[in-house]
Amino acid sequence: VVAAMGSSSVFSLCFEWVTQFLWLLVESDPHHLFVETVFVVVIVYLLVQKSYNIKKEAPLTEEEIDQLVAEWEPEPLGPPLSEAEKFNLQTIPLVSGPNDVHVLINGISCLNLAALNFLGLVGNKEIEAECAAVMRKYGVGSCGPRGFYGTMDIHLDLEKRVAQFLGTEDSILYSYGISTISSAIPAFAKRDDIVICDEGVCDAVQTGVHLSRCKVRWFRHNDVEHLEQHMKDIQNEDRRTKRRKLNRRFVVVEGLYQNCGDIAPLDKIVELRNQYKWRIIMDDSAAFGTLGATGRGTCEHFGVPVSEVEVICFSLGLAMAAEGGACAGSMPMVNHQRLSGAGYCFSASLPPFVAKAACLGIDYLDENPQCVSRLRENAEYAWDLLQDLKGLQVVGIKGSPLLHLTPVHRSKERQEDEDRLQELVERAREKRIALTRARYVLSREHLAPPPSIRIALCARHTKEELRSAFNTLQLLVEDMFQRVNTDHS
Repeated sequence: VVAAMGSSSVFSLCFEWVTQFLWLLVESDPHHLFVETVFVVVIVYLLVQKSYNIKKEAPLTEEEIDQLVAEWEPEPLGPPLSEAEKFNLQTIPLVSGPNDVHVLINGISCLNLAALNFLGLVGNKEIEAECAAVMRKYGVGSCGPRGFYGTMDIHLDLEKRVAQFLGTEDSILYSYGISTISSAIPAFAKRDDIVICDEGVCDAVQTGVHLSRCKVRWFRHNDVEHLEQHMKDIQNEDRRTKRRKLNRRFVVVEGLYQNCGDIAPLDKIVELRNQYKWRIIMDDSAAFGTLGATGRGTCEHFGVPVSEVEVICFSLGLAMAAEGGACAGSMPMVNHQRLSGAGYCFSASLPPFVAKAACLGIDYLDENPQCVSRLRENAEYAWDLLQDLKGLQVVGIKGSPLLHLTPVHRSKERQEDEDRLQELVERAREKRIALTRARYVLSREHLAPPPSIRIALCARHTKEELRSAFNTLQLLVEDMFQRVNTDHS
């Protein structure tokens, strides 16, 4: 064909076909043709460019290396300590021996009003002997998480004992008390879920709420009306969107508040929970072994069935005088944490002898419920004695084993009150009374409690010891505030 038509005719024909094709493209889709043309131009431009060569710098000399090393300053691993943090570190007392009813501090035997040894199980000879036998059998530690050869029969016995004691389907054991609630909350509450949390919760609960990264609303401490208002607001938002969002919703409280010494109105919270279809997560650390007729905690105190509270967490390091923590409830709730509870999955399991101590502590409480009555009597007696304390206000409720003493007249600067209270603590120690200031990481507190001295009662305290200690404390407080008033005048 080329020979018959000639090369010039073929070229003309091809050129005509290409021209017609391009003209059809321009008429049918000019934007597409423009974009492709730009791409072709860019590709051609990049192909004709010279390759980029990185210029190699000359190697450093030994003198230059030495100079760079001398000028280098490492960044600190953490921020510098604040004055309050330095003050807390400098005022830590040295305890020698068991943290029992009477404790040896800096070589001085003192009546212990600082340790959270509510039932007086520290120093129990029978428990110590049993734990020593378990240590000889199992060793000191487990050296592995529960899912990696860290589960021993004694852990399963303790979980079964906790569930049996509280009347729940199952329970799960954690290695550290404060990691229990801070692991349980993120295991259930996720980014799009909603949590309404009491402003008075302790640091461990706040940590769990922050780690969950869910939407958080805070209600005023023990203010049920404010809690209900939050629930109504969320319900109204659902109505405006014409359908309820598919997310989980939790009310997070403490049973007995460690920062305040009062009790959550659980019966009223449960009523709201049923009315608005929410779930409850409760940290019952300070209430376990102290509230209720037999020490079964806040649910027993109010007569609320444990099934009305979906997640009940508590520490075994307070009334049980052991360590670790547990979370009790339904079996699906417990099994979910075995795969999602960070403190359970990634921490070495509780040392066997400590688990045995907690199990024996629950047995002791179950067999001796009168120790809870003695603790309540001491708490009520201490409350009455502290009402006569001039210059310091009692924070908490009557019958609570955990109380706070805060200045009636606060200073403008928090550190001034902390210094004054620390002076009172040290002067009380000279009189053989062990007290402690309540300590907080202020930068992490949602609502920092006021400076205070924390009073922890024990079932083994005698009324004579309490009366003598608080009479001495009254004299120290009067003397301190008299000197303060003299200095101000």
